[in-house]
Amino acid sequence: MGDEYLSEGWYPDCTQISNKEFPSAPQNDDYRYYQVLFEGDYYYCYVEVHKDYGTKVVGFLSMSVIETDGPDEAVIVPAPCKSFDIGQDDKEIINQFLEKYKDAEVFLTEKDVTKFLGIPIDGTKNIIQQKLVAKGFKVEPSTGMLEGEFNGEEVYISILTNRYKVWAIGVFIKEGYEYDSDAIIAFNHYIDLFNKNDRYLKLPVDQHIPEDENLFYQIMVNNKTYSAYYAQIPEGDPSEWDPYSKPKNVCVAITKGVLTRYNIVLLYTNEYNRPDGEDL
Repeated sequence: MGDEYLSEGWYPDCTQISNKEFPSAPQNDDYRYYQVLFEGDYYYCYVEVHKDYGTKVVGFLSMSVIETDGPDEAVIVPAPCKSFDIGQDDKEIINQFLEKYKDAEVFLTEKDVTKFLGIPIDGTKNIIQQKLVAKGFKVEPSTGMLEGEFNGEEVYISILTNRYKVWAIGVFIKEGYEYDSDAIIAFNHYIDLFNKNDRYLKLPVDQHIPEDENLFYQIMVNNKTYSAYYAQIPEGDPSEWDPYSKPKNVCVAITKGVLTRYNIVLLYTNEYNRPDGEDL
């Protein structure tokens, strides 16, 4: 395999697993099973040998490890799959198969999730990054963040992942603020914008910061945080909204800056993918 696979974090992390670990799947010698690192998450693949036709077929055992209770519950799904010449090495054809689906949206949830610039916050980082680049954002090589214009301001965009699935997009306003009054004005400006936007549900409280607030003292001495929360309105008829669905949250906050004293940050989150202690 070439270094291009190593740089993507796939090969050689492709491990054959005993057929006995997959009692729900075919057990004869014409099937071999593998655990593969694909787009940062582990998936199960099978290689099916068709001797009569001189071909091998590669496919997913399950769309994701997360969607099963483990290998013993994995079953072959009918699609996607791909046929190769029988003489090719298993790991080579698995990588070729995954290359086809590297940017596929078959890994997106069907849930109604938070959107950023019309893009559902879901799937892999690579998928989201490509969609943002298509909207005019550019990747900053030294940080891996994206840069561009958002709401009339120059911003950095950070794509946050959990188990390599996107759970949030952070928007960092480049312009920082040295004075409390300027940071408060900027924060309250975003509160006004969200309050008048009919695509958002609002809390029944005033989330503005008082003009005479001593931000520096409250943040540095009292460890107080300044943030406001909104939720994008679910899609579809209100009478059909799922009461158990998770909110499509958006947060605007003041953070301690790096080059300046304060910065404004917006965070768009997919609560279905948010870290929930899975790796603890």
